[in-house]
Amino acid sequence: MTDIPSKPEILAWIADNPTLTAKRDIARAFGIKGAARIDLKRVLREMEDAGDLEKLASAVQRNATFADVADETASAGMVAERLMQLSQRLTRFSDDDMLKASAIE
Repeated sequence: MTDIPSKPEILAWIADNPTLTAKRDIARAFGIKGAARIDLKRVLREMEDAGDLEKLASAVQRNATFADVADETASAGMVAERLMQLSQRLTRFSDDDMLKASAIE
């Protein structure tokens, strides 16, 4: 009989394989077949109830941690900063400059 993976093992596998999060994919990755799949479903349900996973149709998703959100926020901040730099460059041009540029095309 195949051993059911621990909750940290499941979370690590989902983090490493974010596009393969269906129960079927998780069972296949850990070699779980037959009646053992019932135990896997139970573990996934427990993880969902505990807030470790979020169910999306037939797939599960690891809930974001503070570090994940901080990374996304930092990236968004860098994008916003770059947009500000570009908009400041555009405001340096006068309307006449813009007309001249469009006439060249």
